[in-house]
Amino acid sequence: MSQGFPFAKCAVIMATLDLAGQIAGLPMHRFFGGRLRDKIELTYALSIDAPAAMAESAKSYPFVKFFKLKVSGDEKD
Repeated sequence: MSQGFPFAKCAVIMATLDLAGQIAGLPMHRFFGGRLRDKIELTYALSIDAPAAMAESAKSYPFVKFFKLKVSGDEKD
């Protein structure tokens, strides 16, 4: 399969799955087997600030389980 145009491919796949669900008479969550969990953890972002302030902000959310840390900025920084 071609590696180009991933967003266009995603749109076609989603439309195909939606059509399959409509034909089956099922909403997507049931089409794929029903609910598996009550909540889905997505993301938490820290705003750019002084390191100490960012650390305090991170500590205020102890329920967040960090598994990835991404640091970026201007090339000038």
